[in-house]
Parts: sequence; structure tokens; C-alpha cells
Amino acid sequence: MIPKIIRTEIVTAKMIRNNEMILFQVQKHEINEKNHTRIDQLVGELNKAKRHGRSKVSLSFAYDDDPRELFEIENVCEYVKRALEKCPHLFYFHIPDQLAFGTFVRCIVGCKVESRTPQSIQLNMDMAAYRKKIKELSDAMISYGAKINDLQGARNQLHALGI
Repeated sequence: MIPKIIRTEIVTAKMIRNNEMILFQVQKHEINEKNHTRIDQLVGELNKAKRHGRSKVSLSFAYDDDPRELFEIENVCEYVKRALEKCPHLFYFHIPDQLAFGTFVRCIVGCKVESRTPQSIQLNMDMAAYRKKIKELSDAMISYGAKINDLQGARNQLHALGI
């Protein structure tokens, strides 16, 4: 499977239907300028594609040159919060990736790094808030799946995410 890589382009529902995987990179300037134009457009096209968009997109953020975890970067966290407010069922469309899902949730609940060594990282976060946000996102995926007559697809996504 060769993914379609989208760095600055606009995604269409046709692209979503015609590709097995789309790697959608949010650029640093989009995040810093709070420019949600492309992500909003992507969400609109994913919603048009409905079940054809399930498990097709992988979001990435152009912060490879930054040694911090994404959830340590305030602008990324604000961007993620806004994206999930606009589309709480976003992970219905995202390639099942437990690490990405966990990173998105850590952005929302305000996870902090307590300590870091070359081998490990110690985190501090409100676990009740973490579980609550996972439940909210899971419920949104199930609700969306039911709305588009793909309840089993939504359940499969949750299962693939380990939920």
C-alpha cells in the first residue's frame, strides 16, 4: 500500500475514495497561525465520504525538528482540541493508531512530562479526565457510525484502538 501524502494540498472525497491511505500533514505555520482551513476542509470531505473514509487518514504534524512530545507543544494541543471539537468522531476516519489516539487525548487533558531519560518518559495527567475524554471520543465514533449505518465499522475502529 502506497499512501497518498498530502503536505499542503486540499483533500477531496474522491481522493479519499480512490486511495487506501492518506497521510495528511498539518504544517507548522498552520498551527502557529491557528489556520484550520485545510483540516476543516478535510473533515468536510471525510464526512462526505462517510464509510469510505473509515481508517483512511493519518494526521501528522510538521514538528519533526522539535524534540518535545506533541502534547508538550501548546499550539499543537490547541489545534488538536479545536479539530476534535469540530469533529469528535475524527478517529473513525483515522488509521487505527493507539499512539496517535493517546497523543491526541493527552493534548486535550493537559498531560505534563514529569521526567525524561533516554530510555523513558514519566507523565503526569488526570487519569479520570483521560478516561472521560476517551469515553466521549468513543461515544462520538459510535454515534457517527450509527448515523451513517456503519455501526460495526465504528466498533471495529474502537477495537483496533484497544478501546
